[in-house]
Formats: sequence, structure tokens, C-alpha cells
Amino acid sequence: MKSPSKFRYITFLITFILCSLFASYLIITTGLITGLHAALLTWSFFILCIPADHGNILLGTPIRLFRHKPFFTQPFLWIGAFILNAITFTFFPMIYTVTIPTHLLLRMIENPYPCWLVFLVSGIGTMYPILIGNEKFYANRYLHMPIHYIIKLAGLLTFLYCIHPEMVIILNTIT
Repeated sequence: MKSPSKFRYITFLITFILCSLFASYLIITTGLITGLHAALLTWSFFILCIPADHGNILLGTPIRLFRHKPFFTQPFLWIGAFILNAITFTFFPMIYTVTIPTHLLLRMIENPYPCWLVFLVSGIGTMYPILIGNEKFYANRYLHMPIHYIIKLAGLLTFLYCIHPEMVIILNTIT
């Protein structure tokens, strides 16, 4: 098995630094508990709504340092993000108003149709290599990579379609 590339390490470091700076900003402006909670909710927004390998960047690279066999972090990230949002939505819904991404996530959770379609398409786009099988996916990548990118594009377009009205309202209230 190949070790992670230098590009993956650089991507990990940049992502880790940006996430740390964002969490630090939230902690400074809103307090320790609320800031960490809002940072985790923002992370869950990107996990649940954007069909990409965000979890693999932050968690997959350190795991590959210690474990050379393939390990899929996406299902665990999705379960963790779902549990975090279920607890927050039930007990602390006001934390969703701290950042724009968490506010959009709250609106998507509150409006099942059509917004939950974003979660479905994003989940399919993120889990596609796992659903197909890692060996099949990379053995026949000329077939599966275009399909994977089309599903990710569909997820991104669905996200933009569903969130557009709420984003217009948020941008109009800021100015």
C-alpha cells in the first residue's frame, strides 16, 4: 500500500490550520463551549451538505500514518455529524445562529422537502467509493471516477438550489 503523498500532508496541514484558526475565532467571540460547539457544527455542515472527502483530509491522513491498510472514515464522520446535529437540534438550537453555515444547516434540517435531498445526494456522493468497493473503484477508475464526480456535482447543485432562497435572506440582513 502506498503511503500518503506529500500533497496530502500539505492539504492536511492547511486544513488543520484553517480549522484551528476558525475555532479559535469562534472561541474568542462566543466563549469556549459555544465556540467549540459552533466549530463542530460548522464541520458537520461540510460533512453532511457538501459531497466531498472532507473527513478524509482531516482524519484520514493521521490514520494512514499509523495504519497502512485502507480505512474508511466517512461512515463514522456521518454518524458523528448526525448525532451532533440531533443533540444540538433537540437541546441547544440557538447555537445554530452563531455562523452562517450553521444557520443554513438549521434551515435544511427544519425543511425536509427539498432540503433533505441534499443530505441524500451528498451521502451518495461521499459514500460512492465505499458502496462500489474500493478495489473495484480504483481498478476501473475510468468508469467510476466520472460517475463519482457527476454525483458530487449533482450534490453541489442540489445544495445550491435548496439553499439559495435562505442565502439571499441572510445576505440581505447582513447589509
